[in-house]
Amino acid sequence: MTTTKTTTKTEPILNKLKPCGCGCHGSDPWHKATYRRVVTITSSTTGTVKLPYSTKPVRVTRHDYGEGVFGCWIVDVSSIDFDK
Repeated sequence: MTTTKTTTKTEPILNKLKPCGCGCHGSDPWHKATYRRVVTITSSTTGTVKLPYSTKPVRVTRHDYGEGVFGCWIVDVSSIDFDK
């Protein structure tokens, strides 16, 4: 039996490219463009996070540029279950 090693780390998350325009200036957790969350890292380029509007883990990815992985984790919008 093989097991996948997972680690957790607080990392910056990019949820959308622009902050909202509703007047809250990103203070509402639904409207923030970036924030820090604990990422459960399953590989160097994939992981999951908990978001304020989903009870299920949301998939995040980041790019491997060949010389190492760096930068924000990017939310995979298709993995969000808007159940809150």
